[in-house]
Amino acid sequence: MKKRLVMIMMMVGLFVLVACTNETVPSVDAYAISVFDMTDEIPDESLQLEDIINLVTFERMNANVTVKTYQYLWFKTFGTLYFGSGVIFFYQSPYYYVLTNEHVIELDPDYTAQTFEIEDYKNNVYEAFVYEGSRSLEHDLAVLVFEGAEGLFDPVTIRTINPEMDEPVLSIGSPLGQKNAVLFGEVSGYEQIRVDLYESGDATLDFDSLVHTAKVSEGSSGGMLLDMNLNLIGLNYARSLDPDENIGYAIPVEVIVNYLETYVFWSES
Repeated sequence: MKKRLVMIMMMVGLFVLVACTNETVPSVDAYAISVFDMTDEIPDESLQLEDIINLVTFERMNANVTVKTYQYLWFKTFGTLYFGSGVIFFYQSPYYYVLTNEHVIELDPDYTAQTFEIEDYKNNVYEAFVYEGSRSLEHDLAVLVFEGAEGLFDPVTIRTINPEMDEPVLSIGSPLGQKNAVLFGEVSGYEQIRVDLYESGDATLDFDSLVHTAKVSEGSSGGMLLDMNLNLIGLNYARSLDPDENIGYAIPVEVIVNYLETYVFWSES
């Protein structure tokens, strides 16, 4: 059975005269990624909850960011602000790379232009731009890029193998504007679903979504789903329309890896 879900980004409201302009975007040659290290390591079941919480606090919190998408009318002076989450997954001086959902940064057809900001866990704001060619409606994924000094953030490591049924997971994101909300759950299955997209209406994604019990809310789109080694195993993007269902839906990591290999990694040949 295909369930209907809703995307979990958050619209804040109208704004005027926003300072962010994103007028200068470098050539893709300046920031293109060729390849980076991932892991196939399976979590150590001996880790205690206290150890995991400490590791999350000191090693993963700063990889979670808030993605702000400004949608403009009237020469970038009036529009709407959308909030979502994102995860920093790579650094290549002087750029950090943020994985998020395409629907978080998708241009609303009612608007004519857009710009982006990344807000970190200390409320610092960075102008960002879309990694050229990284938008994928098929995967509901995109990559944003912003400049920052080395060592400011600790990029998350991506695991290459999907988690198994009943494997413990934790979700980190910015639901309802709350930064670094951490919720525990477990994998309850994989399922093909329908989701509501504001531009195109209902759509069926071509992969089985990872279903888990770590609750997600508006603003959680693009938030990371981690295993107990704190490696990325999914990206949250939807929740059930049924208020009695405490479940979230994530893009599984094997889909993410396929996406990166197809849309993000650049070859010199």
